[in-house]
Amino acid sequence: MLNSLVSCIRCANGNTAKLLLITGQWNFYYCSQCRRWSQSHYSARGALIPIENDRIENSLTWYWRTETELMQENQRALEWIRSIFLGKDYDERSKLV
Repeated sequence: MLNSLVSCIRCANGNTAKLLLITGQWNFYYCSQCRRWSQSHYSARGALIPIENDRIENSLTWYWRTETELMQENQRALEWIRSIFLGKDYDERSKLV
C-alpha cells in the first residue's frame, strides 16, 4: 500500500509531503511547506531522498502542472458533453444530488 502523505526529509514538519507522481521505479513527493521535491524507490516504503537537481525539480513541476491542467480540461469537456445530453441545467442537477 502506498502512503500518499509522508514527512518531508528537508523540513520534517509532520506529514507535509504528498505523493504526486508514480513511475515504474520512483515515486515523487512534493512538500507543501518547503516547496521541494523528494523521491523514493518503489521498494523503499517512505524512505525519501531529496532531489537536489534544479532541472529535475523544474521538470517535475512542469509535468505535474501540465497533467493537472489536462485533467481539469477533460473534466470541463465531460461536463459540457453531459450538458448536451441532460440539458442546460446539468450544473443545477449535479448540485442537488
